[in-house]
Amino acid sequence: MSENQNTLPLTTFAEYVDGHRLYGRFGYKALDFRCRYLFADVDSVDGKTMLDIGGGTGLFSAWAVANGARCATNLEPEIDGSSNGMLERFRTTAAVDKSWAGRLVACDKPLQAYDFKAGPFDLVLSNASINHLDEDCCIHLRDSTAARTTYVNLLTRLKDAMAPGGWFVVSDAENVNYWNRLGLTPPFAKSIEWHKHQEPDVWARLFEEAGFERVSVRWHLYYPLRFLGRLCANRFFARMTSSLFVATFRKPCVDASSALVQNRSKHAA
Repeated sequence: MSENQNTLPLTTFAEYVDGHRLYGRFGYKALDFRCRYLFADVDSVDGKTMLDIGGGTGLFSAWAVANGARCATNLEPEIDGSSNGMLERFRTTAAVDKSWAGRLVACDKPLQAYDFKAGPFDLVLSNASINHLDEDCCIHLRDSTAARTTYVNLLTRLKDAMAPGGWFVVSDAENVNYWNRLGLTPPFAKSIEWHKHQEPDVWARLFEEAGFERVSVRWHLYYPLRFLGRLCANRFFARMTSSLFVATFRKPCVDASSALVQNRSKHAA
C-alpha cells in the first residue's frame, strides 16, 4: 500500500475498505455482495442486534451496522493480544463512523465462556467458524453421539440467547471437494482441512434437533461470476472450487415447549 493510500481521507465505510484493501482486489463491492448473499434469506438487517461468531477483524459486523443494524458484537477469541493485528484493525474499523460508538463492539471470549449479556440477538452469523466451536467434536459428528450432543447443546444455548423469530446464518466449507478426493490440492481452497468440516445436511439436522427451523441451504456465488447465477451457485460447482455453502435457520416465534404448556393450559381451562 502506498503512502498516499494510507493518508486518504476515508469518509465512508466503503472508502475505508477500498483504501486499505481489506477485501481483496474487488474491495467493498465484493464485501457488499458477499454480505447481501449471506443474508439473502433474512428479512432485513435493519434494526437488528447481531452476534458475529468468529468475526475476525469485524468487517461483516461493520457492514451490518453500516446497513442499519442496531448493534453488532464481534465474538473473536483470538482478537485479544493477537499477533496479527486483529484487535488494532477492529478498533480502526469501529472508529470509521462516529455514530457506531457503542454499536460495534468486540469480545475476546470463546462462545463457551460468553455471557450473552448483549442479547437477545435478532441475527447470528457464523462465517467460517461453525467447525471451530469444538473441532474435535466436529470431526466426529457423524459417528459420535457425544459429539452431536455437544454441538446440539451449544446451538441450544445460542437459540436461548436469541429473540423469537431470530435468524441464524452459517457459511462454511463442506467436507467434500473433488480436488481433494483426487489427492490434489484445491487451487481455490489450499488451506482447508476437509476432515474438520461437515456437509450442510449434517448441520441442518443438528440445528433442527436444537429447535431451529431450516429456512434454506444455498451454495457460494463468487463475485466475479455473479452474473452467471445458478450456473455456478450449485453443489457441483462448489465442490470444484471451495465447497462453500450458506445455510439459514430461524428460531421459532413461539418455542415448542412454551407452545406445549400453552396448549395444556388451554385444554385444562
